[in-house]
Amino acid sequence: LMPWALLCACMLPVALMKEPYLGVVAVSLCFMLGVGFLLFANGRPWQMLAVTCLASCMIGGLLGRYDRMKYLDPFFIYSRSPFFLNVLPQESPGVYQEAGYIRFSADSHVDTSRGLGYRSGSLWCVAPIMGAGSAEIITADAESVGFWAVGQDCCQERGLFRCGDVLQRKERGGLVVHDYGRTDDQMLPVYTLAAQAAAKTYGLMLPKNPIFVEWGKSSDAALDDMYGEAWELATTSVLCFFGVVPLFAFLLGLLGLSLTSDYGQTLGGSWHPDKVALMKYGLDISFRPYDREFQWDLLNMRCYWSGEVIYDYAFHVANKHMFLGCFLSHPPP
Repeated sequence: LMPWALLCACMLPVALMKEPYLGVVAVSLCFMLGVGFLLFANGRPWQMLAVTCLASCMIGGLLGRYDRMKYLDPFFIYSRSPFFLNVLPQESPGVYQEAGYIRFSADSHVDTSRGLGYRSGSLWCVAPIMGAGSAEIITADAESVGFWAVGQDCCQERGLFRCGDVLQRKERGGLVVHDYGRTDDQMLPVYTLAAQAAAKTYGLMLPKNPIFVEWGKSSDAALDDMYGEAWELATTSVLCFFGVVPLFAFLLGLLGLSLTSDYGQTLGGSWHPDKVALMKYGLDISFRPYDREFQWDLLNMRCYWSGEVIYDYAFHVANKHMFLGCFLSHPPP
């Protein structure tokens, strides 16, 4: 479980903590611990385990960084961006380029009949956001549409736009699409191409910097979803790697490299199988008498048992940790 524990200790702070430097501290400490294991490991199985611990630190740090860039960094940026309320679709979008969330006026709606799907891998969907007086205002930009509802794979190539809850009357707005923290292709250039195609198809004018909105969610719900996706990725990664633990143990056994096998002769006597037999974790329902010396060693916080630093450290933590000790400490005689 040590590699999995180090992966969690590296990934979760990097991915989910508000302050990035806390994740850097966590990864640094875990790397130092892994290097210490590698330097002090004696047997080949324990050296392999130490290398696996270092690899887990690296994988955990990279996964945490990916999770943070994809979900948490945009979450913090959006939560600090200005929110605009009662915006008229006829207004110039240039005023709202830095907006994180826009709620439109009560007479606003998405014109689903003038939706368009632009094929670029996925189907990138756009539809103009219109107001009741959009066609009545006589200005140079009277037919210009600067705000567009968007989504992916939720429309047909012509019309029938159904991204988000376009029919609801409660929330008339959504998050403004930005490319914050994008780890894949940028969205704004593709949505712009889709809007240009829609404007040409339906005879609309498109301003220089249109704004694209993920329609139909309140600001709180959208931010909660974003933070929930960060937790979901972190939890899924942790559970998936937990399944690797028995595979690693099985592989070591298949290669004849069991961590607790008696290979004392190859280590020059530094491996102590008699002590390994006494090192138990958690609940044991069978009665086992232990000699007085062993009991005193436990009480006096002895650290050197098997001769392998990783195994001895895990046993020490299991017995002395404030919380883990409640479940993993050596069973009483």
